Amino acid sequence: MLRQAIAARSLTGARDIARVLDARVRRLIEHRPAAARATWADQVPATGDPELDDYLAELAAAMDDRAIRIGEHAARTRPSWVIEALGECPADPADRGHWQQHAAAIGAYRELYGYDSQADAIGPAPAMTSPEAWADWHTAFAALNQIGGIDLREVSDSQLRLRRHSFERELAWAPPYVADELRLARLQARTAWENAIRSEHGERATADPEATSRHRELARTWHALHAKATGMAVALADAHETRRRWAALTEPTRNMALAADLELRRRHPNVPLNTQTPQGRRARYRSRLPRCRFCLLKPSA
Repeated sequence: MLRQAIAARSLTGARDIARVLDARVRRLIEHRPAAARATWADQVPATGDPELDDYLAELAAAMDDRAIRIGEHAARTRPSWVIEALGECPADPADRGHWQQHAAAIGAYRELYGYDSQADAIGPAPAMTSPEAWADWHTAFAALNQIGGIDLREVSDSQLRLRRHSFERELAWAPPYVADELRLARLQARTAWENAIRSEHGERATADPEATSRHRELARTWHALHAKATGMAVALADAHETRRRWAALTEPTRNMALAADLELRRRHPNVPLNTQTPQGRRARYRSRLPRCRFCLLKPSA
């Protein structure tokens, strides 16, 4: 970066070369997020003093161990800030370990800089005048759940709101979500088929004419229900496939809207994000959300 700043233009005639280079570097890194920090053990400098090197290595190891214990503690106690940032801790051991690593990175930043808000995990980004805090904040931010790797940290609030509401246009032509109905129809078809088979076996197993007639009538009824549920399942399967294709087609827009929603909530944790003014449109939009599996945007509190 320094070589790039030096080679940008000639320094001939510069009264203060340090200030010129400082200004050039600031322009070069203005829109670049800080690189995520590695573990503390990987950041130990070589001082040339064996005793000091050993002390720094032990201190870094203790700090890394502290971060691990913060992640484990977050998994046990489930504070509101970690649930808001990462969701519930998974039960699967591999996913749980990954979750604890993210919680450790976020919790270490909170402890290191005394950030104790329960509503927001890491708060706003610190000023770039503190490179260490800036890098640590970006390390914690990288641990947050981002949508599809989309980074909107440099986008203005107005642009974020525009992208957040862009998915509403896709919802206007969305096919109905029928996955729940399809599951129930298939379950009903299987249940009817099992009951029909059971009634047929009962008909053959009994010698009582009245019981035989009853089992025969039940088998006929269950077969009729099986045929009806199967027909409904076939029709719903076609509708579900149409919905799946719509979801695949609109996935980039949906992911962008979700990423914008996440970034807005990070910037303004206590501010309602729904800025639509017509009450009817807002009500229609909210009414769609609980029924729509593919629309993950939640209505503002």
